[in-house]
Amino acid sequence: RRYWTEDGIPEIVMGAIWMIWGAGFLLQSAIPGDSRFADVGGWLPLIAMVATAFAGNWVIKVLKNKYTFPRGGYVKFSPPPRSQRILTMIAAALTAVVLSVLSVFAFQGRFDASILSPAFGAVMALGFLFGSRQPGMRHFVWFSLISLVLGAALYPLKLGWMVLPWIFIIMGVPFIVAGAYRFRTYVRSVP
Repeated sequence: RRYWTEDGIPEIVMGAIWMIWGAGFLLQSAIPGDSRFADVGGWLPLIAMVATAFAGNWVIKVLKNKYTFPRGGYVKFSPPPRSQRILTMIAAALTAVVLSVLSVFAFQGRFDASILSPAFGAVMALGFLFGSRQPGMRHFVWFSLISLVLGAALYPLKLGWMVLPWIFIIMGVPFIVAGAYRFRTYVRSVP
């Protein structure tokens, strides 16, 4: 039985990571452009993303070693088929390109930046729908719906590219809540 996501640990960690990313973007925007910290602030979101990518993987392994593997045993999964890995890489690359192009065009004033809110919500929704195909990940359909509603709800605020940190922070909350619920259920069901 595949239980990599059954315990909710990956959702908790991913929710926390997204909140850290959002906070990094907000801190970057809070640093005045004429400040001596402006150059450092420009790198803050990138540093946060890279650091949490490595730290997140490590935290998941530590928590699984402490809570999951002693209860359910360790199962070494075979790697996904090559076609699935390639499809995942293409989807991730396309998502990054679309979000980057939208952000750059909005920053340059080529179109109304307020469209970024529903665009980010839609891109995240597609990613969640893609993820919901995996065993034990059907709840990602709800995350897809939440991201669509969030993108639409933030649109009237006309935040432009600054909607991204808020989407990360707000989407981190249901991830942590769902992960905590799944973790509690897992701990109760597997003594």
